[in-house]
Amino acid sequence: MLRLKDGSADVGTLVTLTGLGQASVSKHLSVLRSAGWVESTRVGTRVVCKVGDAALFEICGLVCDGVVRQVRAEHEQFGIKG
Repeated sequence: MLRLKDGSADVGTLVTLTGLGQASVSKHLSVLRSAGWVESTRVGTRVVCKVGDAALFEICGLVCDGVVRQVRAEHEQFGIKG
């Protein structure tokens, strides 16, 4: 998703950037399309994807912030540094 924050990308580009197989990337994109988070269009033989709603990045930010707070609290609870 981070790459899509910069704009549209075709599936081949996403495969290269993630290091995942084409089938895996396509499956993930299919799930994101079903949820309405990603839109895709066919341009010749390529499938080009983009984020359907920029608010998705705000949601991801909130979730990530919550995870960081939880991990910090657990580290503090168990005396783990760093």
